[in-house]
Amino acid sequence: MANNKTKNTISLVVLGILMVFCGEGILVMGLYWPIVWSLINWNGVFWYVLFLGVLLSGLTSIALGKVVLVMLLLALFMYKAKEVVGGTKMMELLLILIANIVTDLVLGLKWSIGEWVLVALTFYLVKRWQEYNSEVVVKYGV
Repeated sequence: MANNKTKNTISLVVLGILMVFCGEGILVMGLYWPIVWSLINWNGVFWYVLFLGVLLSGLTSIALGKVVLVMLLLALFMYKAKEVVGGTKMMELLLILIANIVTDLVLGLKWSIGEWVLVALTFYLVKRWQEYNSEVVVKYGV
């Protein structure tokens, strides 16, 4: 995502925070990883993941240091793996599912196949939304 798309970036940041509250707070599912992947090229992604880790720690009552460390290491892994993935949607989805399962296993959260399905659906919806936003063209003047 280009850095000049600030409206889209702000929308994704807010959506990610809502996904932490709705996903981990209500459904106990990591629905925020597709949002983190969508923001991986943004300059503030690591500060954002740090903030999400603090929120997640508060929602799950897991030690703050452990949650933040896991979240930041997975975000760094995703950042480094973006060149290898190369824009293939299936590889991106696999990377997000790996981040989700690692988070659940390391932090001792429950996980299920249903969670993977919802994370995949969230990934599809976010990708679709981004493709739609990139197709909108505004013409000024005559």
